[in-house]
Amino acid sequence: MNAADFDKLSDEEKEHFFQCPKCGDFVDKCELRNVIFHVTDHKPKPHIPRIIGKPMPERPSGD
Repeated sequence: MNAADFDKLSDEEKEHFFQCPKCGDFVDKCELRNVIFHVTDHKPKPHIPRIIGKPMPERPSGD
């Protein structure tokens, strides 16, 4: 996503993105494969599953 598209998002939606320091793209933090691609070496990693927006399992409260 580029800066113009990012600016069109609501503040709530913007919370799900970060700007890659290497290439400047805005990356959806809800998609693990894209996050790893941008924080490592910008090379595809087909062995990483495509996971979009799946909620993390809740941790036991320990009460």
